[in-house]
Amino acid sequence: MTISAADCDGGDVLCPWAALLAAQNAATDACDRIGLTHEALMREHGVVFMAAAQAVRFSRPIAAGESVRVRTDPIRIHGPYFMRQTLFSDGAGASLAEVQAAWVLTDAVTGAPRRSTELKDCFDLLPDAHPFCDASHLRFPAATTPLERYAVTEADADLNGHMNNTVYARLLMRCMPEVRAVSEFGLRYRRQCFPGNVLTLCRDGECAAGYLGETLCFEGYCRL
Repeated sequence: MTISAADCDGGDVLCPWAALLAAQNAATDACDRIGLTHEALMREHGVVFMAAAQAVRFSRPIAAGESVRVRTDPIRIHGPYFMRQTLFSDGAGASLAEVQAAWVLTDAVTGAPRRSTELKDCFDLLPDAHPFCDASHLRFPAATTPLERYAVTEADADLNGHMNNTVYARLLMRCMPEVRAVSEFGLRYRRQCFPGNVLTLCRDGECAAGYLGETLCFEGYCRL
């Protein structure tokens, strides 16, 4: 992909939400190629993938206009978690960014977790992956100091009808408007949000969170 100005959200380097979107698109394309489209997952298996947590580490800022190679691989399946790694590199093969994601396989009707091993025979796992973190074990405090309120819109929703996981990265950065270049950030998704919901966004230092009433919906951190 070539990094566009839109991917930089008015700045000159790739922003967190655009990095997650590129990783999401790569994962979707990879699943589509082996016949596991969103429709096939629901029709044939009765499941959908839900993001549980994601963490991204940048080796350096990625500038608008750069050509970037994006590679994604499933790396581990355990319990409800389906772990996926996405690597960004430049034309010479040098690392630019690493995305580690923990997805949960859920029942398409009830939303109850299903064992990700149900699909283990559909994927070739990358045996020699060395992730910088295990996204399913991310630990950091949830912010509690109110900052502003955010109304979820239809434009925020994805095919599952809830707010897309990349939008949470937008909200994370919305809480930290002074941050321009990010070295690392992470998100944990606690509860689905839908169009019409109004979130209370909070921030304490490098951590941010969103609440629906008293219920924690997401939490994240951002490091320079």
